[in-house]
Amino acid sequence: MGGDLSLAPDELVLTLDGWLPHDPIPLPPDGRITELFRSVVEPIVLGVSREQEKLTLFDAEGSVPTIPGAVASTSWRPTAVLVGQHVEEGEALPQSQTSSAERGV
Repeated sequence: MGGDLSLAPDELVLTLDGWLPHDPIPLPPDGRITELFRSVVEPIVLGVSREQEKLTLFDAEGSVPTIPGAVASTSWRPTAVLVGQHVEEGEALPQSQTSSAERGV
């Protein structure tokens, strides 16, 4: 699926042509749907840019449809993006080749 990742100084936004796959939203006990979308947070989202770079988005917040149907696009706001590598959930983040002492930290 296509999409665009916008990197602005104050915000990261992934706009997808469609939606991220997710588990079905359970119906309320009374069977009445009161919202068309529900806010969710995906801890890890793996993707590939149009330039074929691997992307890992962390804590991406977005909305998923509560009923099946066609959704033209969805927006996801991650807290961070790692470009060039995929990191699976529970995996440690890659460490820099430079030690903290060499960086002056």
